[in-house]
Amino acid sequence: MIEAVLPTKHITLRGFTLPLDGVPLDVSDMIDQRGEAMATAMAPIKFDFVYADIRVSCRCDQQDGGGSHLRILGNAGVLPYTAESPSARAAIHAIVEAANQVLGPTFRLTNGHILMSGERTLPPPVNATALVSEVVRFLVPAKPYLSVIADVVRPPMAPAEGGDTQPVRLEWRRR
Repeated sequence: MIEAVLPTKHITLRGFTLPLDGVPLDVSDMIDQRGEAMATAMAPIKFDFVYADIRVSCRCDQQDGGGSHLRILGNAGVLPYTAESPSARAAIHAIVEAANQVLGPTFRLTNGHILMSGERTLPPPVNATALVSEVVRFLVPAKPYLSVIADVVRPPMAPAEGGDTQPVRLEWRRR
């Protein structure tokens, strides 16, 4: 019997986190009598990275039937209070509405935050190339809207400019 032990924890490389959790694995259980690899259950894959100064988190779970379900979530910033800037708040509402008309339900305003999220189904076999490609297919069309949102509010991972830590850009603040 061949036994492989996978390392525990995870590895992070430039903001890209991949799970390394595992249990002892009997490799012979993954090979059928003809010596061919059999389908095995895949543990959830979770990773995150920074895109356009926004932390994007992804989770991919195996579905019955062999495919996988991918969930993508990013916080594009805070929704300004009306007292802080009525024009910035109205602009964010307009941007989100326009984006969702073009992209489908991608952006939403929840608990004072501008969230970007999506779900995708990946056909088998799921590999790193397919997973990353699907994430890119989700993010690239959203990029112009993220840029316009960033013109109104500072993205969460963007450095403060000139010591200004306020999320609403100076030109959008109530004077």
